[in-house]
Amino acid sequence: MSKALGWTAILIGLGTVGIALMAYQLGLDNDPGWGRGRVMLLVFGLVCLSGGGLLWHWRRLAPLAARIDQSLSGGYQRLARSQPAGWIAAIGRQITRFPLLATRERRARLVTLLMGDFVLLGLVWYFSAGWMTRFFPYPHTYYDRQAQAFLHGQLHLLDVPDARLLQLDNPYDFASREGMPVLWDVSFYQSRFYLYWGPTPALLLALVKLAVRRVIEDQALVIAFSLGIGWLLVWIAYRLWRQANRRVSLVYLLVIPAAMGLNIYLLWSSGRPGVYEAALLGGQFFLLLGLLALIRWGAARSPETGWLGLAGAACALALGSRPTLVLSAAWLLGMVAWRSAALSPGKYGAPLRPLAAFAAPLLLGGMLLMIYNAARFGSPFESGIAYQLGIPAYPPDPAWTFSPAYLLPNLYNYLLRPPLFEPSFPFVSIAFIAETNIPSIIRVPAHYLFHESQVGSLVVFPLLGVIPLGCLVLGAALRQDARRAGLREALVDWAASPQRWILVSLLGCGLLQGLLILLYFFSALRFQLDSVLLLALAGWVMILWFDGALAARPWLAALFRAIIVGAALYGLLLALLAGFGAGEQRFEHHNPQLFNWLAGWFETWRTR
Repeated sequence: MSKALGWTAILIGLGTVGIALMAYQLGLDNDPGWGRGRVMLLVFGLVCLSGGGLLWHWRRLAPLAARIDQSLSGGYQRLARSQPAGWIAAIGRQITRFPLLATRERRARLVTLLMGDFVLLGLVWYFSAGWMTRFFPYPHTYYDRQAQAFLHGQLHLLDVPDARLLQLDNPYDFASREGMPVLWDVSFYQSRFYLYWGPTPALLLALVKLAVRRVIEDQALVIAFSLGIGWLLVWIAYRLWRQANRRVSLVYLLVIPAAMGLNIYLLWSSGRPGVYEAALLGGQFFLLLGLLALIRWGAARSPETGWLGLAGAACALALGSRPTLVLSAAWLLGMVAWRSAALSPGKYGAPLRPLAAFAAPLLLGGMLLMIYNAARFGSPFESGIAYQLGIPAYPPDPAWTFSPAYLLPNLYNYLLRPPLFEPSFPFVSIAFIAETNIPSIIRVPAHYLFHESQVGSLVVFPLLGVIPLGCLVLGAALRQDARRAGLREALVDWAASPQRWILVSLLGCGLLQGLLILLYFFSALRFQLDSVLLLALAGWVMILWFDGALAARPWLAALFRAIIVGAALYGLLLALLAGFGAGEQRFEHHNPQLFNWLAGWFETWRTR
């Protein structure tokens, strides 16, 4: 296994170093000099070559590694027996005398409750610009308009198009309708306005409007979904911790759930709580709700179909909020079929019941969504994107909307683009994408759009960095199991393991959604909500897995925990600082006194 991984790392390193050295000659870089992109490629290639060389010669290095491991283990044990460590242990024993903290499970629940409250308070603090008791108007009422239309028994909006728009030969040409008073970024079909966003949030809002007779801004949905997501992330993290080895440290629960619940992608919506964010966050809320139900089903000693029915219904609602989540829904359908078959080997009818429990509400929701589309646009697969009155830079040919040509610039923007570090408060900001900011080694294709702020997830959310390593270990473990018992038996064993099954489920959903936006012509920070939260949970499972595997080597486990906790704290700090300038910088606009006080306090602290 080490030689295979070594060869893989060496080949990747050789290819990367070769591209870095010959980029200009190969026509990949318009500049013969060494820019930031080529330097990063060279460093990455050298790291891969070094790591591959170590893996290739691992057998020769194993005795030396064993002696180093023995020496470090001895030092760790001496440290654990030292007087300061004894004092800390004594304090811990005193704390556990309290009934609320008497057991490990009680301590974990208390920590989870505290972290959940911390995340909710943090989200409210940013959405309310620090006021906590008041929110400020935001001129997006799209879902309220759709809810009003539903309450009036129609699918199109009540807004009447301008007469000049009806007279245009091609109303979808931005230049021809420029200056006309039309609704921005809606669908226009057969002289009527429609929303191309999913109907689920509007249906929920219609129920609320039966009792609340007033206009409800889209930010109300954004805030509600954000709070729900924040709490779900913390609670799912706790449920996954319970599934893991009970020796896994509680320290993780003190930091990582907070870093996931207060990530920059959720906080960014506080500065731009519009209809786009309501659709995105609605999809993620219901998808996470479905995943929580699947986790409960997977962990139950006698799996019940009720959890599967709830999961299927939640995924259907997610699909109704964000139709592109059909990729995640299809993947989870396959995961349920895989586990159901593994739990009932040789019984051909037994897997059908749990599969039907999940698939029935999901397929019903999908059919209703297709009927909804067909009733509006004459096609079950048309949500209104083709009739969009939106941005002027939309590709003229629909075939250019998704293309592998966008892969390289999107990989850089979504994974590696750094934020701006500044000497004054809030010290971190996320700038708009500009073509000059993309490394010259990456050629930007035609129709690629630079329109919004963007930052790389590996830079501001470094916990995701565990995923590539985890995928390599995951693949190696599956290969080893397949060699020992055969591929079929290995797949059955993996499906029967709740931890491995949910990890594959989360990874598949996150990677599929991530691949979709990597091929899209338009890069935006908000699009990453479709994949980042899922991948963060997958990374959390990997962290728990690694921590349990390192239990036999305490010094290595301690080092791993320090790295992970440090990465989580770094990501949390960056998100909290960047949150002050999120979106349209509403925090400073609506609470300049608090913003200026914080700026002054940090400046005084920095200059001491």
